[in-house]
Amino acid sequence: THRGITQKAILRKTAEVCRDIAATEGRDFIDDNLSVTRVQRACSSTSKSASPISADMFQTAINSMSKSNADVDRSLPLEAEYHFDNEAFQGGRTIIDFYSHSNWVELGKTTPYSTLIRPDEPLENLASGYFDIFSSVKPAKCSHGGQADKTSTVDPVGGINKDGVESGHGSFHVRAANLAVDATMELLEDIRVAAGDRNFLLMALSQAPALCFVIDTTGSMRDDIESAKAVSFNIIDIRRETQQEPSEYILVPFNDPFGPVIRTTDADAFKVSINSLTANGGGDNPEMSLSGLQLALTAAPPSSDIFVFTDAPAKVNFMLTDVLSRRRRDSQGLASRVLNVGQTQLYRDLAQTSGGQAIEVPKSGLPLATAVTVFQAVINPGRPESLAFTVDALINNIIIYVTGAPSLTFTLTSSTLSQTSSQFNGPLANFTTVGNLRRIILITGNRTGLWNISINSNTAYTVKVTNNDFLVRFIAVPAGEFAVRLTGQDTSSTSRSTSNTFQRQASTQIKTSSLSVTAQADIIIEPGSTASIPFTVSSDTNGTFTVRVNNDRSYNTTSPSSVAIGTSSGGKANGTVTLTPPASTVSGTDVTLTIEVQNAATTEINYAVLRFSVSARVTDLSGPVCQETNVSGDCSSSSSPCAISFWNFSAVFTDGINGTGIASITLRQGNGTLDTRTGTGAGGENITVVTYNSSCCSPNVELAAVDRVGNVG
Repeated sequence: THRGITQKAILRKTAEVCRDIAATEGRDFIDDNLSVTRVQRACSSTSKSASPISADMFQTAINSMSKSNADVDRSLPLEAEYHFDNEAFQGGRTIIDFYSHSNWVELGKTTPYSTLIRPDEPLENLASGYFDIFSSVKPAKCSHGGQADKTSTVDPVGGINKDGVESGHGSFHVRAANLAVDATMELLEDIRVAAGDRNFLLMALSQAPALCFVIDTTGSMRDDIESAKAVSFNIIDIRRETQQEPSEYILVPFNDPFGPVIRTTDADAFKVSINSLTANGGGDNPEMSLSGLQLALTAAPPSSDIFVFTDAPAKVNFMLTDVLSRRRRDSQGLASRVLNVGQTQLYRDLAQTSGGQAIEVPKSGLPLATAVTVFQAVINPGRPESLAFTVDALINNIIIYVTGAPSLTFTLTSSTLSQTSSQFNGPLANFTTVGNLRRIILITGNRTGLWNISINSNTAYTVKVTNNDFLVRFIAVPAGEFAVRLTGQDTSSTSRSTSNTFQRQASTQIKTSSLSVTAQADIIIEPGSTASIPFTVSSDTNGTFTVRVNNDRSYNTTSPSSVAIGTSSGGKANGTVTLTPPASTVSGTDVTLTIEVQNAATTEINYAVLRFSVSARVTDLSGPVCQETNVSGDCSSSSSPCAISFWNFSAVFTDGINGTGIASITLRQGNGTLDTRTGTGAGGENITVVTYNSSCCSPNVELAAVDRVGNVG
């Protein structure tokens, strides 16, 4: 199946990349019996974390790619060029179908047809089966075959598809499937070369989609912004080379106006952007933190960590109505602010809903207040409460975070041992207090099973016990607001002395809605052109629904101000949004479009967030070309040690007169020294001159060149 072929290719290529990395680090690597879990764990063997590694996100990435392949069959089942049917090779989209629908296997080919991913190379004269569910008319050529194919009843009858062992040419099914796996790996290798090993692995194995900072840069933060930078740097650094290393970094400074969004995959470049922030402006407390947070939420992928640093209450109405203040403000003489309880309540509510924390500290304590759930509780109004949670053998490095009034006290209990909040260092935990936050680091040892923390406070407080994330897939959900708690038994535990009770809790509150918005995301957007994005509003009730549209690049948009669902519309209404990036937009620029819909009573609101990449039409379809200019040195002698004999190689790479230029040249094989320099060729084209020097202990070299639009040569 498409799913099986896609998963096998991804596992093999991911394992190959990890095996190469392991070899350079002198580590062993699994060689066979590849599975999602085994590859995930083997590729994560250098992680600093001692906690078990979840393969859920890796499986989700594979499922997403497999679904995209399968969606071609579901959405475009009769489009020949998407399936290599009817000898439509020029427009073929699904590589897997080529090996099943063409005569490549029947011709005795044992390697993938690489020309399919090299659009500058001419195609061979091949055949594929004709397919039509309405008419039997076809040339005097082979059919696809199968019960739905009417052409298969006309000479030559039957069909050549190899979709399954029961197909007309089912005896070739396994060979076709194996070639499809090899071809998919070949395409993945091009992506690997273009992206680099680290980015390739992050696409599949990253456990943390993105790390985002929303930082107040108004004048009152002048005394605090350096502490905010220090905390940000610490968060970035402690996640490096761990399974929590982000696949992307996002920065949203907010002032008046707020933004822009700064995105990068380079941690050091991200730190440079943060370090360049200065505090100025502002002054009319409150500030634009929620508008900055909204921009971060639309820019960041799901499950991202977003940290907000501010010393002011939020301008709630500006975020909710999208009306931005344009006043010019004097930043002279501004003083640092201290927020009162009422001003911070909104931040507490946001933290509770999203599974985060609202931490109130002086700037001197800010570096100690960083945090990232097993158990979570919010007690409001406050009251004495005894809260139980389970520690199982899979949990390491447990931290409890308690926020509340200074008068709050607690007692921690495990089995026959207990420790009170008057003991900063005790038999069960070490803890520190920073502002309204207590950070309790458990000393679990072998004490698995039921733990208890008793809180004594008459004001509101929160308790969070942190550890690894998990994914839950719902078959059905209840109406209204709810949270998710997972309990069960650890079947891997064989010790009678160790508790096998298992417990995790989602930190985010979930609310179902009878109103939904869906939109088509697979739209090609070019600079200077207008893209149309259709959307659908669905609701259990009829009526008129307000539509609001915005994007984070301030590109021109049009949309209906409302849509109506009537009694005969089946609970749905359609509309279209247009988006027009300027002609000067740099190719590769990303834009996030938000379509928000609200009912007339303003009791239901929902939205769709779409992310697009603005891409100029690609005219460079040819990969870089290598011309060898010199090879010297002699490694033929078997009597001399290879380490004292050397050879060198030189070549010229070019991307042609109309090419976009060579972006990178990397060493794929060989342990020698690679040097490059750029110049101009005899025809005026840009060239890259490569020289390579190596000892005879490394007699082979393989180079890979990537141009600026990703063609590999």
